[in-house]
Amino acid sequence: MEEQDLKEQIAEEKSQNENKSKFSGFAVFLALAVVLVGALFLFNKYKAKSGASFSSQETRLEENRQTSSETQTPSNMIEVEGGMYYFNPDVIKVKKGETVKISFRSVDGVHDFVIDEFDARTEIIREGQTAEVSFVADKTGEFEYYCSVGNHRALGMKGTLVVE
Repeated sequence: MEEQDLKEQIAEEKSQNENKSKFSGFAVFLALAVVLVGALFLFNKYKAKSGASFSSQETRLEENRQTSSETQTPSNMIEVEGGMYYFNPDVIKVKKGETVKISFRSVDGVHDFVIDEFDARTEIIREGQTAEVSFVADKTGEFEYYCSVGNHRALGMKGTLVVE
């Protein structure tokens, strides 16, 4: 009889171990599912924020193009917004000989505004801050402006100044 009891005990322990193993596998699956759902939530939140920024950026860019081509005078201030790896507007048009005044505002992160060919550079500013720079557009062509902080330029934080 003892042998039978021992076999039953071994069978019961084996069954419990299998159940623990099944539960452990389920727990791992559940944890992975939670992580995946969280990652998808964060991705969608970032995508929605980025999408809104870019669509409003395109709208403001068009408004700025209309303003700069219709009403820009040497005394006008051009407002430029900088965010995580973008400038708004990303194209600025001016006339040769104009004194260009840029009012640069950081809407998130730490950034600056630089145009090498005109030796124009703002100070590095934080979110919510504004800096200004002025220069004379004394040569025609297309010139890149960019953020020199970290690798922001490489991540796409650049635009084009067109001097006609």
